[in-house]
Amino acid sequence: MGILAMLASYFLVWPVWRAQFPIEIWFTESWNAFHQDIAAAGLPLYPGSDQLVVNNYPPLSFLVIGELGKLFGDNLYVGRVLSFVGLLALAVEITLAVRILAGSFSAGVVGGMWFVALMAHNAALYIGANDPQIAGQAIMGAALVWFLAREKAGRSALPPLLLMVLAGFWKHNIIAIPAAAVL
Repeated sequence: MGILAMLASYFLVWPVWRAQFPIEIWFTESWNAFHQDIAAAGLPLYPGSDQLVVNNYPPLSFLVIGELGKLFGDNLYVGRVLSFVGLLALAVEITLAVRILAGSFSAGVVGGMWFVALMAHNAALYIGANDPQIAGQAIMGAALVWFLAREKAGRSALPPLLLMVLAGFWKHNIIAIPAAAVL
């Protein structure tokens, strides 16, 4: 576990360092910040069909990050911090999911650290970028863990399924979460 923790920390140095600078990390950062500003101003997010601008993203991430941007001053940095929070949340969710499925907390910790190391190394453009993808996956991961816990207890799956639907309003293409949860 120590080696994985060192690798995860090592690979996170670059995304954490570059997130503080006002340069574009991922090509959708400015597009996201623009729509977050629009949402925070209460303007329509979706243009008419006769306009040349297209937005097919669901509204929740724009609304939440736009409002948080009003509180903290800049949507770009709020979105970047939310990406790191989402990454850590996913690591915890993977730990919990593995614990529920395999009964081993240490195996869960290895899975969570493995996920952070892989993401920080192989998907560094998403880590620390103002993109709703990782936060959307974290919402879906929370729903997965909640679902697994309720299923193990023999309880209804409806509440976690509603959270999964909510995640769809955050970012619609979060289909990759089952693969992330398996790691």
